[in-house]
Amino acid sequence: MAPTDPSPHRIPPNILVIVLDDVGVDKLSLFDAGQVAPPYARTPRMDALAESGMRFTSVHANPICSPTRACIQTGRYPFRTGMGGNAEVYLLPDSEVLLAKLLKEGLPPQQAYTCGAFGKWHLTPSDLSNEAYRTHAVRHGYNRFFGTLSNTSDHFNWTKVEYNQGWANANLVAISNHWSADVVRADAASWVNSRTFNRPYFAYVAFNPPHDKFQVPAFQTQDGRPLLSTDTRAELAGAQPGDEPMNPFQRELFYRAGIEAVDAEIGYLLDDIQQRLEHTMVFVVGDNGTPLRVITPPHDTNHGKTTFFQHGIRVPMIASGPLVRRPIPPGGHVCPALVDTVDIWSTIAAISGARLNPAPEVNGVSFLPLLKNPSASGARAWSFSQLFGPAGPYSSVVGVSNHGRSLTDGTYKYIRTVTDHVLGDPTIQYIHQLYRVADDPEEAYDFIVNGLTPEAATANEYLSEQMDVLSELT
Repeated sequence: MAPTDPSPHRIPPNILVIVLDDVGVDKLSLFDAGQVAPPYARTPRMDALAESGMRFTSVHANPICSPTRACIQTGRYPFRTGMGGNAEVYLLPDSEVLLAKLLKEGLPPQQAYTCGAFGKWHLTPSDLSNEAYRTHAVRHGYNRFFGTLSNTSDHFNWTKVEYNQGWANANLVAISNHWSADVVRADAASWVNSRTFNRPYFAYVAFNPPHDKFQVPAFQTQDGRPLLSTDTRAELAGAQPGDEPMNPFQRELFYRAGIEAVDAEIGYLLDDIQQRLEHTMVFVVGDNGTPLRVITPPHDTNHGKTTFFQHGIRVPMIASGPLVRRPIPPGGHVCPALVDTVDIWSTIAAISGARLNPAPEVNGVSFLPLLKNPSASGARAWSFSQLFGPAGPYSSVVGVSNHGRSLTDGTYKYIRTVTDHVLGDPTIQYIHQLYRVADDPEEAYDFIVNGLTPEAATANEYLSEQMDVLSELT
C-alpha cells in the first residue's frame, strides 16, 4: 500500500536511466585516470552531460550483464535474486520488486509514475516462443516494453518484442537493416513525448551496441542525423555499417565507433525529448567492464569483463538534472565516493519519495546525498561484486559450479574465487587475492602472493570478514 502524502499533487522528478553495454572506464577519456590508453571513443554528448552535472569515478558493478541489470532493477545483490550469471538460463523471479513496481505502487495515485523499458532486457531466458519471457517487464510493472530479451546476434537484423500493458499478447517484429540502438532511441523518445505533463515518467533505456558483435555502427539515424564524426568515418577506411572485424585492430576500432554512435544516440534522445526533459534526472551507467578482446595496453588485457579486476567491474556513471548541486563548476562535479550499481534502486526511491509497505529487503543505499554534496564521504564502506553458477537460489557455496566475489573499500580490493570445482564435491578450493587499487589500478601487485604488509593485513582481515558475512546471507 502506498503511503499517504501530505501534498498529493506534488509531481516528483521524471527519471531517465540509460545503460551502456560493455563499456568500462578505460574506454572513456572522462573516466580513465591519467588518460594512459588512447585512442578513446569520441563522446561529446556524454562529456557535455557530465559537464552540466556530475561524474562518479568509483562506481562498481558485476563482471557481466545480467547480474548488474538485476541489481539495478531490484536493489538486491545476486545472491538474493539468484541472478548469479547471464539470464539465458534463468528467469528473474516474479517475487522481486522492480523499479517500475516501486514507482507505481509506492506513491499516491496522483504521483505514481508511468514506466517504460526499451532495449536490452536480459533478465529472462531469450526464448522468444515463451510468452512469459516476452511479457516479463510489463508483468513487473512497466507500462511498455519495446526491446530484446537478450543480446542481438546481429545489430542490424534482429527481432524486437513489443508489448504494452493490457495487450493480450506480445508482438514480435522482425527488424532488417536498422541498427538496434537507433530503433531503441526512437522508441524511447516517441514514448516519452507521448507522456502527459501532469504525471511523472520513468524511462529505462538499455542500448545493446557496442556489445559483441563488434560491427561497424550505422552512419546516421533513420531520419538522417549523423552518428559518427568525419574523423571516425575516415578511420574506418571504407568499412560499412554491419561489417565485422577481420583483425584485432579493426575489432577495437569498430568497438570504439560503436561507443561513439551510442553517444550520439544518447544526445539525440535528449534532444528529441527536450520539451519533457525539464524536471528530469538523467543517469548514464555501465553494466560491466570492457570486453577482454578490446582492452588497449598499457591496461592489462586480461583484466576486463568476466573478471573482478578494476576494468571488469568499475564502470562509468554520469548524473544530470535538477537535484545535482548548483552551481555547477566548470567541467562539472566529480564525485570519488564509493557507489555500487545496486544503489540505483534506493536512489530512485529517495528521489521519487516512493515507499512500499512492507518494504522489500534491499542492499542498496541512496547516493542522493552525493548528488546534493559531491564532496561528501558517501554511505558505503565497501562495494561488492559477484558471479556464481548455477543461477538460482543461493545458499552460501553449497552446490555451486563456480563462485567469484570481490569486495573493495576504495583503497584495497579483496577477491575470492573458486577454481577447479566439481559440482557436488564438498571440498572447494579458493584463490585469494588482495590489491591496493588506490595506487595500483592495474592490480599488478598481489599482497597474498607477495606478502602482507601490516596495513594490507588489516585490510585483508576486514574485507575477508565482510565477505564471510555476505556469504552466509541467503
